[in-house]
This record gives sequence, structure tokens and C-alpha cells, in this order.
Amino acid sequence: ELPSNVVMVPFHSMNGANPGHLIWDDFLPVYTLLTMYQLNHHDVELLMMRYVLKDGRGLWASCDFKDEKRELCEKMHKK
Repeated sequence: ELPSNVVMVPFHSMNGANPGHLIWDDFLPVYTLLTMYQLNHHDVELLMMRYVLKDGRGLWASCDFKDEKRELCEKMHKK
């Protein structure tokens, strides 16, 4: 069980290596949902969990489509 101030956010990153896609496709939907459910407080911590498809290869242009794309996505997600 998670502490009451932690929100688990599972997400699938389409093209997180690109800063524009990272903001619009990954972070904006998370922010929108947090706002809708009134969980966008400063004391709320996010537990971001990127979903990886079972076969290890994602959809076209996703972070898991190619090994070099995965490395670029990991670099952007750590910033």
C-alpha cells in the first residue's frame, strides 16, 4: 500500500526522446488527470511507472521500438 501522499501514475511513452512529445503526450495527460482529481498539490509525490509491452518492443515510434530510441527516452525521462 502506498502512503496517502503518493500517486502511482502508469503511462506508456510514445516518443519520449522528443521534448515536445514528452511534454504533450506524456506529461500533459498526467497533469490533466491530477488536476481533474484534485491531486495537483505540492505535497503529492508522483510514482511514475512507464509501461513496457510484454514482447519488449513497443509500437512504432514508441520508446521501445528500437534500442537507440530506448536509450534516448531514458535520457529524457531522467532530466
